[in-house]
Amino acid sequence: MLLENKFFSIIFNNLVFGLGILLIITGIYFLSQPEAEPGVKEKVLLVDNSYFRLEYDRLSTEEREEVIINIPSGSSGLTVINILDEKGLIPAAEFKKYMELFDIERRIKAGTYRFYSDSTAVEILDKILIKRR
Repeated sequence: MLLENKFFSIIFNNLVFGLGILLIITGIYFLSQPEAEPGVKEKVLLVDNSYFRLEYDRLSTEEREEVIINIPSGSSGLTVINILDEKGLIPAAEFKKYMELFDIERRIKAGTYRFYSDSTAVEILDKILIKRR
C-alpha cells in the first residue's frame, strides 16, 4: 500500500512539473509572436464598412436626417462616447465595446463630422478614425 501511494505521488509530481514546463513554453511562444501589422484593424473595419455602405446605399431611397458633431482636439475616449451618445448616434455602452475591441481611443481624429442619424457604428468609426468628413 505504501509503495502504491509513493508511485502515485511520483506520477502526480511529474505530471504537475510537466504541465508547468508546458505552460512556460506556451507563454514564451505567444509572447515572442510579432503583433499584427499596424493598421490591420482599421483595414478590416474599412472592408466591413464598404460592404455595409454599398448595401445601404442600394436599398435606401428616403430622406435621412443629418447629424453634425464636433470632436475637439485632445478629446478623451469618454468625451467622444458622450458626444456620440448625446447626439443619438451610438449608445455609450456599444461605443465603449468598440473602443476596447479595436483599441481606437488614441486614433480618434479631432474635427467636425457629418453623419446620418441612422449611420451604423462601423460607418461612424470609419469616419472618425480616418478623418473623412
